[in-house]
Amino acid sequence: MTDAIDSWLTPLLFISAPALMILSTAARYAQLHGEIHFLHDHGHAGAGRDVCNTALRKRAVWFRNALVAWYSAIAIFAIASLLGAIVSNWWSVALHGVAGLSVGGIGAVIFAALSLVREAVLSLRIIDLHFDNLDPD
Repeated sequence: MTDAIDSWLTPLLFISAPALMILSTAARYAQLHGEIHFLHDHGHAGAGRDVCNTALRKRAVWFRNALVAWYSAIAIFAIASLLGAIVSNWWSVALHGVAGLSVGGIGAVIFAALSLVREAVLSLRIIDLHFDNLDPD
């Protein structure tokens, strides 16, 4: 009986981590959106303009990739949990599918985390560019 409960409960418990990460990633994505609008409204002068725009675009892509991966992880964990609940009482061989889906969800979490690491590194580069282009007065 414990294996039957574990088969659908374990993937369901994994959902909380990506859900919390969606909150912080979406907030950071909104900040990036605000920065892009600020640059659009006020302009960005200097030699680093093209580099900054390219970096902001890359950050936006990585944020999008991370959000898609977080959402995918939640969907995969939810499907694994549903599959586990359905098959745990009728067809125990399908529990391997639940484990496989759980591994897929964990893979999506890892991909999202790596995307955010890449974004954080690029974010520092953009900050450096902004400081390089500040007026000395």
